[in-house]
Amino acid sequence: MGALIRKVVKVAPPRRLTFILIFVGVLSSVAIDAGYLILVPQTLLAAYRVGDSPVNVLTPLMVYLPFMVTVAQRYKKDAGIGTIIALMVPYAMWILIT
Repeated sequence: MGALIRKVVKVAPPRRLTFILIFVGVLSSVAIDAGYLILVPQTLLAAYRVGDSPVNVLTPLMVYLPFMVTVAQRYKKDAGIGTIIALMVPYAMWILIT
């Protein structure tokens, strides 16, 4: 950003120099504030998703749970929702820790 300011100052006409310096200063301040406002919520959302994703398998509202129960019942007739959740707990904890 400093190189851009120096370049603008060198090619600017003297009567516009004050306006250009103020304009560039305000824009650089806005860019820093915008970066802060954009990056912080994205970082928090990414951290939430990383922490939330391993335990999504454990919720009974998961979309694929009936499919998983159906596939499990092919191999074990008395498999149910509790069986799937009990089998997924070690994997979810391992992913959450790593």
